[in-house]
Amino acid sequence: MSANTDLIKAVLDFGSAWLESAGKLTLHDPLAAVSIFYPELCTFEKGVVQVETGENGNMGGTVFTPDPNGIVEIARTVDKEAFYTVLSTTLNSGTRNLAEGNRA
Repeated sequence: MSANTDLIKAVLDFGSAWLESAGKLTLHDPLAAVSIFYPELCTFEKGVVQVETGENGNMGGTVFTPDPNGIVEIARTVDKEAFYTVLSTTLNSGTRNLAEGNRA
């Protein structure tokens, strides 16, 4: 996928503040949504997540511990090209459908 597409421009525009501070942009919610319908795009690992509730300096922080009997799955790897293709196709299709609906 080209870095000059409208989708990539929008993502970079939306995430520019985060990119400036963190140096990277992670699309957690879209990845979670796409992986529901295309689980083959990720490899998952089961485990346990603990949320910090006592230490003010790290309040809300999470720690993942791998455990084959865990009830949480996290994506460990992602097929980035396939993910962006699905995301772009879905977003572009939704934009077309909205535009066509507005003409009626």
